[in-house]
Amino acid sequence: TRMAPEVEEGIRRACGVPDPEYARRNLDRRNQRSLMSNAARVGMAYARSGDPRRARMLVVYLLEHKRRPELGHDTHMELWKTIRAWDNVEECPAISDDERLEITNYLLHILRSHEGVFNSMFVGSLGRSVVRHNHHMLAAMDAYYGGHYFRKYHQLEDADEWLDMAEFCFASQEMHDKGQDESGNYEMSTALRPLLPYAYTEPGYLFLPSGVARSFLERCCTDIDNRYSLSGHGDCWDVDCFAPLALGIGAWYYRDRGYQYILEERHRTRPREKHSMQIQPPFRMDGVVKPERPARFEGVNVSPLNPGHDKLYRGGGDLKWNLPREEGFDKISFRTRFEPDAQYLLMDGIACGSHGHRDANCLIRFTDNDRVWLVDDSYTEGPFLSDHNGVLVIRDGIAEAMPALARLDAVADFDEVGIARTTLPDHSGVDWERNVVWIKEKCFVVLD
Repeated sequence: TRMAPEVEEGIRRACGVPDPEYARRNLDRRNQRSLMSNAARVGMAYARSGDPRRARMLVVYLLEHKRRPELGHDTHMELWKTIRAWDNVEECPAISDDERLEITNYLLHILRSHEGVFNSMFVGSLGRSVVRHNHHMLAAMDAYYGGHYFRKYHQLEDADEWLDMAEFCFASQEMHDKGQDESGNYEMSTALRPLLPYAYTEPGYLFLPSGVARSFLERCCTDIDNRYSLSGHGDCWDVDCFAPLALGIGAWYYRDRGYQYILEERHRTRPREKHSMQIQPPFRMDGVVKPERPARFEGVNVSPLNPGHDKLYRGGGDLKWNLPREEGFDKISFRTRFEPDAQYLLMDGIACGSHGHRDANCLIRFTDNDRVWLVDDSYTEGPFLSDHNGVLVIRDGIAEAMPALARLDAVADFDEVGIARTTLPDHSGVDWERNVVWIKEKCFVVLD
């Protein structure tokens, strides 16, 4: 069986040329996490192509990972993907029995380490039933995939315990559309991404059938700008970040034409990305349903704040908790239509959350005419209010603790005008009121 040339080209772009010697020559450029992630990529590329050179590349990457003295920081984020890949690769005739045994034992060694099932953040989280951090769920996926693999093929006694740990971790996220993370890039690409493969794999898990996953995707789509990129509230990597897999699952499961539209428009405007995602099974990213521009994200949209996220952080940190959750909001978007030449503005309502920034009541992104005009994209180099598009209040030379939530005072959406009024109460002794008046497709007027 031969792959279609465009799919084969996509795999080549995602994984490089199928050349084990090329992999060996470039080992010194890769840290432990990237070795693990590259092993996962080439393993799934082998599953798609049947090319034994891809299987040999996986062997090169994993044996180099084993050769180094340290497991590497954040290896646990990629381990479950590699176990999934190894399950597809290990029967390849190009792998010897000795290599097969060495790699299987090494994956088991990592699973039993602090970069596997016994990751400190993951183990520490098992004492509480709360919404989860991305590192909790990534390590839970290690336990889940590792548990299934070693129970099925090797009848490992540890496996049942690992599966129980994963089940407990995911149980407290089952009915919540937001975890601990507060980042446009993280939420869709890392934070709840491992939850989705768990949800479609595990019988009886309610995240998808209950509609909670739809609420998660709806909020993420509110955060996607008109250039089909994730907006940069909280920690982010770049101004053009996108995470197709979650939308692919949503389009398939809910038969949602709007999710399909965003996916296909992203790929239409960036043709090089179209087939590079095909190595992520089992979802096609095009042609699942007929795409249709999602009118529900147009006009003025308010995303409510998730109660589990609020409950976890309320009262903690260096923030002032002076509003009930019901009076706040997570995000407000202003969008004439989901097209690159149309206007889009995003406003943040919260200053809490892991990977979050102190940006409540701030403007996050403005796009128009296929350009990003307001960029609020940074990682740990710009987390404070002074780094964002807001108002910093200092009284007697001191800036007090920032309020955690902005209040939603009023919002209205008319045919030609959209309006929102929000307030950050008791902000160093004053109430910072922000009024956004939107003359649609003409201008935004912001009155502070």
